Amino acid sequence: MSNNIIKLKVGKKEKNIIVPSKWNVKIYDISDHPAISNEEVSRSFMNPIGTKRISDMVNNKMKVAIICDDITRPTNVKKLLPYVFKELKNRGVPEENVEIIIALGAHRPMTGKEIEEKFGKEILKKVRILNHNPFERLVYLGETSHGTPIELNEFVANADFKIGIGCIIPHADAGFGGGGKIIMPGVSSLKSIDYNHRIPGKLAEIYENENRKDIDEYARKAGLNIIINTVINNKAETAKIFIGDPIEAFREGVKIAKEMYKISITQQADVAIINAFPLDISLIVAIKALFTGTTDFVKKDGRVLMSIDARDRLGYHLLSNPGGKYEEAIRERIKYVLKDRKLILITPNLSYKEVNHIFGKCKNVYLCKSFEEVIKDEQFENKELNVAVFPTAPISLP
Repeated sequence: MSNNIIKLKVGKKEKNIIVPSKWNVKIYDISDHPAISNEEVSRSFMNPIGTKRISDMVNNKMKVAIICDDITRPTNVKKLLPYVFKELKNRGVPEENVEIIIALGAHRPMTGKEIEEKFGKEILKKVRILNHNPFERLVYLGETSHGTPIELNEFVANADFKIGIGCIIPHADAGFGGGGKIIMPGVSSLKSIDYNHRIPGKLAEIYENENRKDIDEYARKAGLNIIINTVINNKAETAKIFIGDPIEAFREGVKIAKEMYKISITQQADVAIINAFPLDISLIVAIKALFTGTTDFVKKDGRVLMSIDARDRLGYHLLSNPGGKYEEAIRERIKYVLKDRKLILITPNLSYKEVNHIFGKCKNVYLCKSFEEVIKDEQFENKELNVAVFPTAPISLP
């Protein structure tokens, strides 16, 4: 921070927030580890964890499914895919044998423009890219020991070799994203997703976690061969990469993720500025910023200022959106986290009606269009306040 200016990444832009000089501001951010070099990426592909390299496991007769996360996640798929295709080309796998399936889970399909942005024009010329459909073209493969039915995307199920590309970031139930989550919920039926989501889990825990165990078993039985998982820095750049066995490589990645996403909070705050970057595309995704524990360090009667880009406005999740099966459960979780704290959402891209769709009867939830509007309020202006700033709240682990 310079003087009384706070710099925040909101969506794809960096914003300078001018705050009152009386505020005692402390910044709690994750690692600023440099972006990974091309040489390090190449070494990771040549030396996978717990498996042979891709080029040693495929042949030119195989059908290959590359399963990638969607626009709601910050994985730099565009950077990674050329390395994957190089591995496949080394064994003579023709491009017509390769399909990319976007692991939407219960999210909306990606648009043509979003697909081009996520994957790049060159990839669009090479292979077919499909949005997963959780209702149709599914194959039943049995069930997990938790009773979750394994209903898998047909194109993934019929592939001889399955590659999953995603990122390792904190998750309130699965412990961390990444690993087998590219399959469950990524390319599974809504029925299967619902079953798994009912299994209790825990933030940042992957061993003593029944939800994660179910995901790992599901992905194994679905035949996921290898994962390519990234850990990101505070700019959402790829900082580390873990390639190999879907469980072993993922666990190695989590070790590093815990170190890079760890923050040490030194005092309780009157106000927390919780920035939803890099999971700020929509409100339904951005609320993850409330579930990583940062609000625990705000005084019981304190205020939480949550900055969201919300370029996709409310967003879309079949189970969590208004009218979805988990609509009320989401609201109860938000109430539990906030308790008596006041939440002020800051974005020009949402209406009160949209906010109420998610927060419903949660008390003390407000909407403002800008930080300037908030700071002019008498409860903030010219007050001596301890202010904690979390520039990357959804991936910060206190």
